Amino acid sequence: TLSSAGAANTAIVGSYGITVGSAVGTGLSNYAITYTGGTLTVGTKALTITANNETKTYGSTLSFAGTEFTTSGLVNGDTVTSATLASTGAAATANVGTYGITPSAAQGNGLSNYNITYVNASTGLTVTPASLTITLPSIGASKTYGTTAALSTAGFTTSGLVNGDTVTGVTLTSAGAAATASVGSYSVMVASTQGSGLSNYTISYSNAPSTLAVTPASLTIKANDANKTYGSTLSFAGTEFTTSGLVNGDTVTSASITSAGAVATAAAGSYGITASSVVGTGLSNYAISYEPGTLTVETKALTIKANNATKPFNTTLTFAGNEFTSSGLVNGDSVTTATLSSLGSVDSAAVGAYPIVVSAAKGTGLANYAITYEPGDLIVKDNAVIPPPASADEIPRNPDIGRSDHDKWCATTDDAVICRSTVGKQEVISHADNLANMIRELFTSSKTERSYN
Repeated sequence: TLSSAGAANTAIVGSYGITVGSAVGTGLSNYAITYTGGTLTVGTKALTITANNETKTYGSTLSFAGTEFTTSGLVNGDTVTSATLASTGAAATANVGTYGITPSAAQGNGLSNYNITYVNASTGLTVTPASLTITLPSIGASKTYGTTAALSTAGFTTSGLVNGDTVTGVTLTSAGAAATASVGSYSVMVASTQGSGLSNYTISYSNAPSTLAVTPASLTIKANDANKTYGSTLSFAGTEFTTSGLVNGDTVTSASITSAGAVATAAAGSYGITASSVVGTGLSNYAISYEPGTLTVETKALTIKANNATKPFNTTLTFAGNEFTSSGLVNGDSVTTATLSSLGSVDSAAVGAYPIVVSAAKGTGLANYAITYEPGDLIVKDNAVIPPPASADEIPRNPDIGRSDHDKWCATTDDAVICRSTVGKQEVISHADNLANMIRELFTSSKTERSYN
């Protein structure tokens, strides 16, 4: 029979005697038995203490309670009531990341019976980012085509910074910010945030625009002023305009230009010139307004000339009002009558040449003309009737006047003046105004000359 106090499971670590006696066997009565005891050694039991994984937020301090562990190997109601736990990540200034947690110096009951192994936490202490809110100033969520969007964030505020960390700037970006960005809607994103310690934060942005609208620029198309003469047609090439507001090298190459005054029949006056339907490059980026021009239809030159006339002395010439010719009428316009007068028309007018004055023309469409009146000539003839000579050779001479005093004899036909000089030459003048001039010469010359009718 063997026995020992250390044999029980509750025996603590140490050495215990083993008592032997009451041997049982065969032939043992033949022996004088001496019993010598042995030693029972109770060794320490393996105990593992493992630190728990922990998390904390950047900027906070983790204080270990001493219970953040698990055990493996305890028996007999033994306990580990606390342990020392340490981590470099526990400080508030520890950056975001993972840090080891080291357990040690376990306290409890019956722990002297254990061979304790301390195991660091499998993951350790995870320092997670702190929340940082950046409130941006109100910035325009739209811009006009052709301008650059500043997307300024000056004046922003922050909430959540710790450990002396700073935000020095926030940069926004958008494809619509450039001056060349076409009209439309563009995303706005935070390109970067500048400062210190910002890798330790999850940053959210308050008041940040999500889109940037590029709105049309104003473009004005103004039809050029123009003028034309009544009776002519004005054809527009489509380039008679000016523009105001184009940017980015955009162009207007042509437009539809119209005016009620462009046709030949448009009366003299002012007409609107309308531009529309422009064609060019980049024009979808504009809000286009059209401004009219003015087409001035100017009066056309019209000449009304009194016809030349003759009448015998001591007779009255009555004008019918149609003794004229006109030059310059268009569009079927007409001059039907005019007022004609001459000092030579009365019966008492002396023989000679008188102007025929024409004025006060009447007709259709004459308001469209700048009228010039040209006088005619009225010839008052002598009543003496002498048959006209057939030629200059038959022109008689006044025998009372010598050749030295009279160098020319003249006679008139219906449409000519025939003159003969002393050297026997003759001159024929067929134009009526020359006839009038000759008569003026005869009646104003200081020489004594005679004409024959």
